Formats: sequence, C-alpha cells, structure tokens
Amino acid sequence: MKQLKSVTRLLRWEWLMALVLSSSLVPTGSLAAEGNPFEQAAKESYTGRFHGEGVELRLKHEHGKWKGSLLFKNREYTLDAEQNPSGLQGQFADGGQTWPFTALAEGDKLTFNAGSFTAVLQRRTMPRMEGRWRSPRALLIFDSAAATPAGRIQFSGQEYSFVAEESAGDLEGVFQAGNSFPFRIANEARGVVFHTGTFAEVVTPVPNKSTLRVETRPPAQFSLFNDGQLMRGQDGRFEFDGGQSLNLEVRAKGFEPSRTNLVLPAYADLTWTAVLEKAPYPTLALSRWTNRLGMVFVTVPGTKVAFCIWATRVQDYTAFCEAVTGVDDLWRTVEFQGVRVSAGPDRPVTMVTWEDARRFCRWLTETEQKAGVISPEQSYRLPTDAEWSKAVGLDKESGARPMDKNMKIKAVYPWGKQWPPPSGAGNFADRTARSRFKAFGAISGFEDGFATTSPVGSFRANHYGLYDMAGNVWQWCEDWFDAEHKVHVLRGGSWRTYDSDRLLSSHRATAPDSRDDSAGFRCVLALGDSVP
Repeated sequence: MKQLKSVTRLLRWEWLMALVLSSSLVPTGSLAAEGNPFEQAAKESYTGRFHGEGVELRLKHEHGKWKGSLLFKNREYTLDAEQNPSGLQGQFADGGQTWPFTALAEGDKLTFNAGSFTAVLQRRTMPRMEGRWRSPRALLIFDSAAATPAGRIQFSGQEYSFVAEESAGDLEGVFQAGNSFPFRIANEARGVVFHTGTFAEVVTPVPNKSTLRVETRPPAQFSLFNDGQLMRGQDGRFEFDGGQSLNLEVRAKGFEPSRTNLVLPAYADLTWTAVLEKAPYPTLALSRWTNRLGMVFVTVPGTKVAFCIWATRVQDYTAFCEAVTGVDDLWRTVEFQGVRVSAGPDRPVTMVTWEDARRFCRWLTETEQKAGVISPEQSYRLPTDAEWSKAVGLDKESGARPMDKNMKIKAVYPWGKQWPPPSGAGNFADRTARSRFKAFGAISGFEDGFATTSPVGSFRANHYGLYDMAGNVWQWCEDWFDAEHKVHVLRGGSWRTYDSDRLLSSHRATAPDSRDDSAGFRCVLALGDSVP
C-alpha cells in the first residue's frame, strides 16, 4: 500500500509538470559535459536563478551542498542537492512530500529532470543595480561609492539605510532605522521584484536625470546655452543627464553673458544664480550712442530701432570698401556736369544701390558684433518704410503697403506745413545750384548755399535729433514699394529736388536696384526686437 501511494504521488507530480513544461520538453537523457561544471561553479561561488515556462529554480551553495527553491505553478518547494560527476542530484519537498530530480549544466542553461519530464531552463542574470530603482511605493537609492550593495530605501513614508549581498542570483539584505527588516531583490519572470515581508513590487530603473534651476541677479528674462546650444526648459528649470559636464552661458538682453562650468551629480536638483552685469550695448533707453565709425544714433518713439542721425557718409562707406572686396567703385568719382557731387568725407555717399546699402549694413553688423560693440541680437539695417514715417513725424498712415500710403497726407513736410521751405530747412535744388548748372530746376527764391550735397548735419535737425530728413540725398528703405516686388522705396528728397509734392513727408520715390547721383542711405540699429 505504501508503495502504491508513492507511485500515485509521483504520477500527480508528472501530470502537473506536463501542464507547465509542455512547451519546453526535450527528449529524456543526460547532457554529455566534460568534467563536472557544477564543481567548478561551486569553487567560484556560482549561484543563480534559472527559469523556464512556468518554472523558476534558484540555487546557492552552502557548506558543500546545494540548496534553493523551486517555484512551480505559483507553488514554492524547498530544494536540496549534492554534486555528482554529471551535475546535481537531489530532491525538492513540500509538506513532507519529496520528489527526486537531477540537473545538468551547460553554459547558461540548465536541464532539469524530474521523473520522465525534462525542462531546459535559462540562467536569469540580475541586472546591474545602481542609481535609483522605483516601484509604485518604494524607492531604492544605491550608493555608487559603496564596495558592496548599499544605500537607502524610501518605503512607507520613511527612509532607511540598507546593506545587501548577492545570494543565489538575488540581492538579500536588511534595511534599518532602529529596527531591521529583511528584504530580497529578485530578477523574476515578471521583472526585478523588491520583496519584504508580504510586500512585493516590480522595481524599474529611474533615468539618471538631474534638474538645474537657473536664476539671475538681477532678475531678467534669459536664454540658457550649454556648449553653445540653446537649452529648452520651463520656469527656469532645465533637465540634464546626471554626471554630465556642463559649460553654461546665460544671455539676457542688456547684460553681459554670465558663464559657469559645473558637473551635475546624479539625480541632483541644484540651483545656479547667474550674476548679470549691465552690458555696454545700446538699448531703447539710450538718448544718444556712437558706434566705432563715429555714426551717432538716437531712438525714435514708436519704433524699436535707433536711427543714425544722418545719412551714411563717404568716410563710413570708405571703411566698408577697404574691408571687403567686390564693391563697385562708381561712388568714388560721382560728378554732375563736371562737378563732384560728394567732395568730402563728411558728405553723404551716393551712387549706391539698394543691395550695396544692405551689404554695408551686414558688414557693419558682423564687425561690431565681433568687437562686442553690439550684442548678438542686435543688427544694422535699412529702416522700414513705416519706421521712416515715424522718424519724419507721420504717426498715422493708412494703407497696407508703401504704394497705398504714397502722398496720402498732403501739405505736411519734414519741416512743417509751409511752402516754400524756410531758410535752414535742408539742402534742395536752389539758386546756388541753378547758377552753377545748365537747365537746372530750382525752388523759386530758395537758397541753401550748396550746389550739390552738403556735409551731413549742416541744417536743423527735427524734433528727434535727425538731420536731412528732407533733402541732401534720397534714402533707401528696406521695403518693396508694390506687391509685385518690382521697385524699392526711397524717402526724403535730395539736393536735386524742387517739386513740392516730392518733398512731402508722405511721398515715396521708387527705383529698381539701381544707382543715382542723388541716392544714398541711412542706417538704423535694430535693438534686438525689431525684424523687418
């Protein structure tokens, strides 16, 4: 009868194993292996966890024997075994019942035999436990400086220190804060699981990200760059990989860049206060500012630019032509009926195209940014048609394009409402020019004393401090005159202008990208917020 009960128990076990191991069955028999791989493994403290479909086998070596556990169909059995020349031989037990087994090892695989069933199990390696691992209710913080696994556990609203060691492919240890609590971290089929008492949750690695909060003193809107690359953040908080070396730069308008180098610790939450110093750059608050060429700029209300107070001079354009190549030299020898048009360095340059003027602005921008005279956000350019209108005193004009606004406001001139212009209003076609040149139209009775151009700043400035907003030379604007983009806008009149309509503040002359002995240009400095 006792023998019959043993056979019955064995059959019941075989039936259970068949249900779970059917997908990994292999023909019964031993795996031929040279020597005893478990003997060598024991010498190297080879322990571990092996798994197959529905089966988990955990082995460790203690006092010359192998012990462990077998998890089968959510039921755990204890295991004892000894080495033999072919591998392991032993039994697993539960509630007084025992079942024999053998285990044959080959590399990372283990062939497990129980009765007539065989399952090939794969070694499950514990991942490297470092940094931080989190479950819904626990946080494991490993100390990277510790020689053996150690660190802190945040669990149930408290923080505990822990130490652990490897055991049968798992980590086993205790965490304590007064009292000690055992725990185990196992790489199971469902993932890496943290066990303590009846608590068991899968833990996953927390990405090693650190947060840097950047503040400025004084407070200012800023952009943060790392190694020259713009960083994206929110509310002054920026995320980086932990342990990363940072070369940081804060840029804020009106201030010198503030820089620092630092290494963010892993999972850090740090604050850097960037101390800002006022930059020597021009701002909208300036009353008067002079660049390295001696060009003087003032701001104009209603715009975000500073206007040069006069047209670009011969001496300014000469510096440009000496620094670059490929500029047409026609501007150097401009004559009208044998008379030099701009015969001095302080006279406005003429015979420059719209593109020549824009190229001058680009060169001046690059030169003064490199010299630190203007900020990386600031640039020189031609004024827009709308900005020029503001500067001449036209605050309100109707129309979408310059052609829509052309001459819409009557009887308003840069000097006021009277015609002919009063003495000192500007350099126009006058009696001096008429007496010098043949067939030359002029304003009746007007005298300014110059046959061609006059030195910049020779006549009264307007209420913004700008000279020659009427007369001397026409001034290119940034805009196209029409929707077809055929011609550009010029404003202001010149030394050759005598018609009253052409001297209206609202008048727009037009020209393609061409040269003329009465056309020059005036620069504006965009102060960081102005894009045409």
